[in-house]
Amino acid sequence: MDIAPMGAGMKLNGMEVLKNFGTQCEESSCVLNSWYCEVVAANWSSQADIWALYKTAYLSDDGRIVFLVGEGKYFIATRINFSVGIVLINLVGIYEKSAQNNNEEG
Repeated sequence: MDIAPMGAGMKLNGMEVLKNFGTQCEESSCVLNSWYCEVVAANWSSQADIWALYKTAYLSDDGRIVFLVGEGKYFIATRINFSVGIVLINLVGIYEKSAQNNNEEG
């Protein structure tokens, strides 16, 4: 997976997680690269900034912000430190709605 050069917005940590998934699931590469480009161009100061751009993003039970990308086919779970502008990528995968519902019920 080729990643575009980093811009002046948010800083990303955990890029290996994004790259590894993009390599394993090649059909996701364009979607992940688009998300990456949007994030590094962004200057988010709060969750409201994210919700304004990503209507399907949500806050998980453990406090991670989860982005649904690729028309909801993939998820990117992150932790974000708004005060220093850092997005930590924790997990990337194929989104299964039933998995989220099971986590919310349990």
